[in-house]
Amino acid sequence: MAFYTTNGVYYNGKLYGYGPEIKSLFATQGNEVATQYYQQFQRNHTWGNILNYLGAGVTFYSILQLISGNIPRGISAGTLVGGIGICVGGNALLKKSEKKYQKAVSEFNAVQQKQQATSLHVGAQPHGLGLAVRF
Repeated sequence: MAFYTTNGVYYNGKLYGYGPEIKSLFATQGNEVATQYYQQFQRNHTWGNILNYLGAGVTFYSILQLISGNIPRGISAGTLVGGIGICVGGNALLKKSEKKYQKAVSEFNAVQQKQQATSLHVGAQPHGLGLAVRF
């Protein structure tokens, strides 16, 4: 079973960091749905961060313009509201990306449990061989 953290995914006692490590883990296990959720997480996370930095820059610029008085107050106030709105949009994308990350790990775990649920085991006993089917 895999566990997600802020640093990556723990699976079988090993930490898989963000990016290629997690993608390779999902790919080697043959779980395409988890890989797709993870790619959606990466896209949303990247764009969320870009919007947050852009919104912070626009907000900072508009505050400087309000203080200096170089641009009319209405334009600076509108730019300030726009910068804050961009940050809100970025945070919404980051929240959405977190859900995609959780879905990717949940899907990975579900497939792993299904694969482990149906298995055939042969075991040696003191009086002979045994056959066990787990389903």
